[in-house]
Amino acid sequence: MCFLVFVFLDPLPPRNVTFRDANSTYVKLSWFPPDDGLISKYNVYSQMVNETVVWVPGKIDVDILVPSSNTLYTFFVTSVSSGSNITTESVSSNEATGLTSKFCCLILNL
Repeated sequence: MCFLVFVFLDPLPPRNVTFRDANSTYVKLSWFPPDDGLISKYNVYSQMVNETVVWVPGKIDVDILVPSSNTLYTFFVTSVSSGSNITTESVSSNEATGLTSKFCCLILNL
C-alpha cells in the first residue's frame, strides 16, 4: 500500500513593510517579498481603516485611501499562498506606522 502525503507550510511574511509617503487622503506602503514560497497575493491590514486590501504577487507597494487627515495609522501585511484547494496565510509582517497630514507627513518606521 502506498500513501501520498502533502505537507502545506504557511508562507513566510513580507519583509520590511515601510510607510513611504502620505497626504490627507492616502498612504503609500511598500515591502519586500518573503525569501521563499509561492505567494498568490498579499493582504494589507490597518487598525484604523478597518479593511483588508488584496494585492497580487509582484506588486510590493500600494496606495491606500484613508478617511482622516492628522491621524496615526498602523499597517501590517501578510503573504497568502494558494494551491490544491488549500489557502494558507503567513503570520503578520512588522508594523508600519505613520501620521497623515494636509501639509506634510511624519513617517515613523518601527
